[in-house]
Amino acid sequence: MENLRGYVRWRGDLSFAERPFNVVDNLVLCALAYLDLDGLVPTGRDGGSVTVAHAARAWRDRDPDDASERRLRDRDERRLTVVPIDFLDDLAGSARFADARLSAYVDTVDTAGGMQFAAVTARLGDGSTFVAYRGTDNTILGWQEDFTMSFEVMPSQEHAAAYLAARVRETSGPVRVGGHSKGGNLAVYAAMRLEPQHRDRVRRVYSNDGPGLSPEVADPEAAPWLAQVVEKTVPEFGVIGLLFDDAASTRVVASRARGLIQHDLMTWGVEGTDLVEVDALSPRAVLINQTFDAWLEQAAPADRRDVTEAFFGALRHGGAELVLDVGSGEYGSYESVVLALRRSGGKVRRSAWLGTRAMLRTVRGIDVPGLLRQRAAARAALAVVVGSFFTIVPRVALQVLGSLAVFVLVVVAATRLWLYYRRFRREHRLTVTRLALWVAVLAGVVLGIAHLGALVAPTNVLLGLGLVANAWATGQRALRVRAAHRRARGSVALLTTSAVVSLLLGVVAWSTAGRVLPLFVLQVGQYLLLSGLLELFLTSYRQAVRARSGADDLDELWTLRPGGGRRAT
Repeated sequence: MENLRGYVRWRGDLSFAERPFNVVDNLVLCALAYLDLDGLVPTGRDGGSVTVAHAARAWRDRDPDDASERRLRDRDERRLTVVPIDFLDDLAGSARFADARLSAYVDTVDTAGGMQFAAVTARLGDGSTFVAYRGTDNTILGWQEDFTMSFEVMPSQEHAAAYLAARVRETSGPVRVGGHSKGGNLAVYAAMRLEPQHRDRVRRVYSNDGPGLSPEVADPEAAPWLAQVVEKTVPEFGVIGLLFDDAASTRVVASRARGLIQHDLMTWGVEGTDLVEVDALSPRAVLINQTFDAWLEQAAPADRRDVTEAFFGALRHGGAELVLDVGSGEYGSYESVVLALRRSGGKVRRSAWLGTRAMLRTVRGIDVPGLLRQRAAARAALAVVVGSFFTIVPRVALQVLGSLAVFVLVVVAATRLWLYYRRFRREHRLTVTRLALWVAVLAGVVLGIAHLGALVAPTNVLLGLGLVANAWATGQRALRVRAAHRRARGSVALLTTSAVVSLLLGVVAWSTAGRVLPLFVLQVGQYLLLSGLLELFLTSYRQAVRARSGADDLDELWTLRPGGGRRAT
């Protein structure tokens, strides 16, 4: 399964005059919009145009000597990481794209105005024009815009509408509009805002995994026309592109990546002049989308505004501008983000509650009794209970756990003694022997309870045995997952780590059997609590996915499987 770069190499020898425009060409030009073309392509104010080949030569030739300019260039490269810059060389080496004329390049990040906007226009060899909008980059402001679009019109949308209107006035011939991620939303919004007399020039509007228009900004009058010209594509694990969107009119494409990384358009599958389609969204993506939809149905625009401003204000706390800066020492840390969110707790409390209700509504199809009957869920629940206890009272947890085990033995011994006596009381010979044995056992047990210190060693030994057994079972599970799903590296790494930690804790429990080490008990409790909660979450999540999608292969749902599919017809 090829990707965009493979398509450019394969179809690069045929011009648009020889082979007409197709959906993959749209992705290529949307990827071009992600490149830093500042100084390479004329702006709208400058006028004029340059070919792709000329822009590629200018990129190779420029070597800024000024240190401040180099720092700005390095920052832009960190900001724009979606498409590698050498993709421009791929286009320049192809007959199909080398002579395309680029113009009206715009790249604006206006923190004060709350806008991240970039676009470029390409005049193709068949006489048509393609207007490409850039999607979200690594700026915190750009990600905030994506969320803000769910409750109000953004400056970038207004700029996109004005940009397209200007390109339609300045050009002749057919016009196509497209974008990836936020760029797809901008493309649809700009087309919606076109004057009716200009709409007949627009042949197609491509939204490539871009969020739809929220009801607050959509124009009902333009909806019938948009339904005819908009072509929507999302990857198999499509989440971002299905916000405010009707999935029934959406193409689903296979991807080389897994999970949310499938949002990267450079990973999408290409075969010939079309995309490699799959029959349906991933069941996990369906579940996530249903949760988002449930939250958006309940959350008023004011709720969405509060949670957006609080969250992204926290990310910018300390002066960070890029998402990559949040965890650096220069711009603060994740701890400062958490504290900033804590101070905004009153604003986001209602939205958090609505989100919790949405998740509960989404997974209400889970069969809780059936879940608890599963061995994995039962073990996880027991681990959560024991881990919580160890974490709360690490100094006496071993003694209490040992006493509880002894108490259970006492109850079992007393119950069996009573039942035996009632059943065999007439058979005196057997009764005396058995009664004497059980009385001796019961006396020893009671004596043990009276000396809690004596319970530490056997409890530590049994705890170590359980941890080592868990390490063995978890390691075997990691091997099974690796054999069944070669690309499930994340799941294998998680299981392997859990097995190693469990083994080390088991060895420590044996080596310190006669002592109580509160710090060690606390560590065991944290391990049991975290691993138990994770197992409960994964088990319930898989059951919810199965309930929603009708899938039966739980092993397949455990891991993120690679996108496979069939050729689109």
